[in-house]
Amino acid sequence: MRPSDIILATYAKFGRLRLQTLLERLLMATGERTEDDPPSPWLELRHIKAHERLRQLSIQKSRRIIRTHLCAGEIYSPGPKYIYVGRDPRDLVWNLFQHVHHARPGWFAQFPKLDRNLIDVNFPAFWRAWMKKDGHPIWPYFSQVSSWWERRGAQNLHLMHFLDFKKDMAGELRRLATFLELDISPAQWPAVLQACQFETISEAAKTPMLMSDPFWTGGLSKDTPPPTNHWRAYLGPQDAQELTARLDETLGKTGRRWVLGGRDV
Repeated sequence: MRPSDIILATYAKFGRLRLQTLLERLLMATGERTEDDPPSPWLELRHIKAHERLRQLSIQKSRRIIRTHLCAGEIYSPGPKYIYVGRDPRDLVWNLFQHVHHARPGWFAQFPKLDRNLIDVNFPAFWRAWMKKDGHPIWPYFSQVSSWWERRGAQNLHLMHFLDFKKDMAGELRRLATFLELDISPAQWPAVLQACQFETISEAAKTPMLMSDPFWTGGLSKDTPPPTNHWRAYLGPQDAQELTARLDETLGKTGRRWVLGGRDV
């Protein structure tokens, strides 16, 4: 890792492409990236071999934004800047549920142990299996979020929440700029804020590769701002109680409040 690297860590199905685009817009305002700079690859992307991912990273000259779903212990070091973004796990699992239901055979081939019968499961059953088996059918959630929460006092780690960004985008972007030590002048901020609107970065995230992605029906042409609270029509009080108890056990009450509601709860 380079000292200038920015590591963007989330759990799966957060909307990391938009977050990466948002960070790129901030760096463009300071000249640390340009429109022509290629994006850094997702570290764990399976259909690109590891040596090719590392080669793509090594040749990048501008400040790198590296996306990952890893636990902190697998990637954290004192040098780079880390951003971990939280969100209500029910939103994440809803997005994962939609993701699986739009998957083509090629996607399932990347995960040979994955049960293809998942496409026939309704959302409550999908959610309860995810809870019972901690992250099923992909990777554990509770150990991942707790690994970053435990490091929340580190000077090179910035915790950001999806809801805080929705409530106060300008404030959150300024906090990010301060954390990343970006020198953005007052005269630049109106243009930066406009470039970081969800509608603007959604269009930027729709690259030709994503639009023709062979792993999902219709590529990612339905890639809209990540939905919030769609799960409320399907999950009941018992599901909420079980999640609260599990988060309390894993993160404590303060961590649970942050995960479910952001900084202002």
